[in-house]
Amino acid sequence: LEIHSVNQFCQGGMVIEMMTKEAAEHIHNDTNTRRIFLQNLDAEATIKERTYTIVIPFTPVTFHPEDHSHLRTLEDKNGWKESAILSARWIKPTEKHRHDQ
Repeated sequence: LEIHSVNQFCQGGMVIEMMTKEAAEHIHNDTNTRRIFLQNLDAEATIKERTYTIVIPFTPVTFHPEDHSHLRTLEDKNGWKESAILSARWIKPTEKHRHDQ
């Protein structure tokens, strides 16, 4: 497994970029490899999924971002893995939407 780059942050976190997608997936999916990799970094090290903020235009107001079943339905309809959406919120609160929206 080859590492492409390592970025260390002031707060103690770091991002390790692997040379290939397959190498990153192997560390994520193979429990033994993951354990050995983390032990060699630091006894307190963990691997966190990266999160991304996205905007989904034209979402119906019947969607309730606080309802986890709505999030799971959105994932399912788009072919995303379960729990890919950590949270959702409206850009503009629903009480500020126009009545004809």
